[in-house]
Amino acid sequence: MGSLTISLLCFACIVCGALIGLCIRRVLPEHHLSETTWDSIKIGTGLIATLTALVLGLLVSSAKKLLRYVNFGDCTGRRKNYSA
Repeated sequence: MGSLTISLLCFACIVCGALIGLCIRRVLPEHHLSETTWDSIKIGTGLIATLTALVLGLLVSSAKKLLRYVNFGDCTGRRKNYSA
């Protein structure tokens, strides 16, 4: 699968989820649409966003350490001396 196919598939899933959410909203009872429910959803979304940022930060840090190790041979940032 190419990257374009995957991105179009993700876009289609997001649009379908939004449309299903609009249809379900009409059927939900009123107590599911209260202010406390919206606050709970905001807290959950914030938690997911924070955890995603943490995971991406750790991924970038790990990749940076690996690249530094491959280029320099150790994690100190100093080049190895290969002269005889």
